Amino acid sequence: MTQRRPMILIATNAIDPHADAVIEYLEELGTSWIRFNTEDFPELVQMSVEVGEHMSAVQLTVGGRDISAKDVGAVWYRRPELPVLPDLNSGLRDFALEEIQACRRGLWEALRSEVLWVNHPHDIRRAANKMWQLEAARQIGFNVPDTLITNVNKRVMDFYEYHSGNIIGKPLSRSYLEVSDSTGVERLAIFTNKIERRHLEVLDGLRYGPVIFQNQVPKKYEVRATVVGEEVFACRIESQESERTRGDWRRYDLANTPHKAHELDPVVASKCVEITRKAGLLFSAIDLIVTPDEETVFLEVNPNGQWLWIEQLTGLPIARALARLLAG
Repeated sequence: MTQRRPMILIATNAIDPHADAVIEYLEELGTSWIRFNTEDFPELVQMSVEVGEHMSAVQLTVGGRDISAKDVGAVWYRRPELPVLPDLNSGLRDFALEEIQACRRGLWEALRSEVLWVNHPHDIRRAANKMWQLEAARQIGFNVPDTLITNVNKRVMDFYEYHSGNIIGKPLSRSYLEVSDSTGVERLAIFTNKIERRHLEVLDGLRYGPVIFQNQVPKKYEVRATVVGEEVFACRIESQESERTRGDWRRYDLANTPHKAHELDPVVASKCVEITRKAGLLFSAIDLIVTPDEETVFLEVNPNGQWLWIEQLTGLPIARALARLLAG
């Protein structure tokens, strides 16, 4: 009797070109997969979990196809989204969304010990914590910027003076702000910004929203290191060639910001894999600065970062590596 090959469950959303790219290689490898666009639950996807004295079972029905947890060999937790619910009053909508999220969290936990995860949401949440990752990086031996995370005005002013005004500020968690008006909701990006003395005069709101402050590290260029299993795919980003991207390359000016495949120093590459493992992850996207003195400085690790634009600009085979990792 032929043994059924384990299936790969891809938890994402309907508009995810990263998933599309990896699925192409899963098809090439002949690997069985199912795409769970999470916004389809509960209207188009059904879920059942049974627990009893002598048994437990988890089943998903996606696109009319029944999937048992025992058929799943790996889960790629990519970019889940919440559903858009039908017209409900706000109280019922909030209740329903919380129940939906609780059910999904239960599914992830039910699968946690049974399959390969890239990456489990519990590990993603921990690794995304800036305080955790900076301390982990320091312990591993990365150079890290002097960092202050605070909601105390005086501490910021003292930090500013200590570094002779050469400091930056950035958000602790979310990189965007949602602003609502009569026309709808607008999402505004929050970038890394140089802190000027005039900013110190308007710090009253800091008490309600702690901020990360760091000494400003001089840049020769930046590196985005994508870790897939034991492999590290490094991209050199010439952020200093564009006025727009000098402070933060996420202000994208791709026409004037060359991206090149880059060979990392083996010691730095090893540390990238080590911090990924320390976080319990098999995939991460790590941001590094290389200074004019050729010193490499750790900025942050994104446990579920984007990478497709790097593959498209450099030819680095990240999608293929992810497919191979998931396929075992």
